[in-house]
Amino acid sequence: MGEVMTFDEILADKTYQSEFDKRLTKALETDRTNRETERKAATEKERAEMLAKLGVKDDTELEATLTYLAEKRQADAQAEADKPEIERIKGELETLKTASGESKALAESQAKELDALRLEKAVREKGLSGDSAELAVFRIEKLVASGKTVAEAAEEYFTANPPPEPKEPKPPQPPTPEFVPSSTATNVTPSEADSLKAQFEEAKKLRDTAKISMLTRIASEKNIKLE
Repeated sequence: MGEVMTFDEILADKTYQSEFDKRLTKALETDRTNRETERKAATEKERAEMLAKLGVKDDTELEATLTYLAEKRQADAQAEADKPEIERIKGELETLKTASGESKALAESQAKELDALRLEKAVREKGLSGDSAELAVFRIEKLVASGKTVAEAAEEYFTANPPPEPKEPKPPQPPTPEFVPSSTATNVTPSEADSLKAQFEEAKKLRDTAKISMLTRIASEKNIKLE
């Protein structure tokens, strides 16, 4: 039996070296192919799981979904960065809204006061007072509430309810001539006695007790009989 050759001695033969190189290359290629196949399989599995998780059917939908998610993530990040500015703007808008509401309330209050003055003037110009004035104000305010101006409401009310004509003052009555008694109680003339009696009769008709008392006293002093 011959001597056993070592591996290096075998490879020293160019024929064996060439065959060994071929087999090694083939083995490496096979290993690389297997690993690539396994990697592709793992990638396909991962992609399939991702498709299922995202609820898409193919790569086109997957790409669109991934693009959407990336853009959403970017938009969310921008929104978070803009949040302080947005809150500041909201605060300013709320302040403006409050100020606007206060200005509107003030304007409405002033308008109501002005309408009340106009209404008071319209009623006063018609010469109304007391219950009549209160009723007119109440009715005109209802017309204003329906959308009319104070002037329109007042005109409509007073057209339907004209105020009474003002009464003319009575002319002053001429004063009753007073009897001026004589400085002396003697020498009474008939005309003076007749005048005293005439005034006495007139005072009785008018039931002027004060004048009757005065004339009675004067007649007593002058010794004149009135009746």
